[in-house]
Amino acid sequence: MLPSSGSYPVEVDGTCYRYIVSKSRVAPDGTVPLAVTVQLRNRSGAYLRVLGLTVIPVPEVIAESRRERRRNQAIKPHHVARMIKLGLAHGWNPELPGPPAILQVSNSDVLLKSRTA
Repeated sequence: MLPSSGSYPVEVDGTCYRYIVSKSRVAPDGTVPLAVTVQLRNRSGAYLRVLGLTVIPVPEVIAESRRERRRNQAIKPHHVARMIKLGLAHGWNPELPGPPAILQVSNSDVLLKSRTA
């Protein structure tokens, strides 16, 4: 199961999931490859592993107190909701245990869609 610490909740069509965004090293073209892992919240089952997304690194934003630093996030909950809907449409069944389902996407499949998609 995805840990509560370090993962984020998202609700899609009344079902609660958790997700983690992981980054790889900066690619030669200056982008950072991302992978998003999604699982039903508080349940064992197949993960959805979303590959193919990239972002351009952005600097940290320094909060007013200067003690807190938060990173600019490229992947928002509405993006993850879109990935979940795409995964389900491509046969991912998060209720069944087994190997992770792999969903290969591009930025235009997920990041450039509207919030209502």
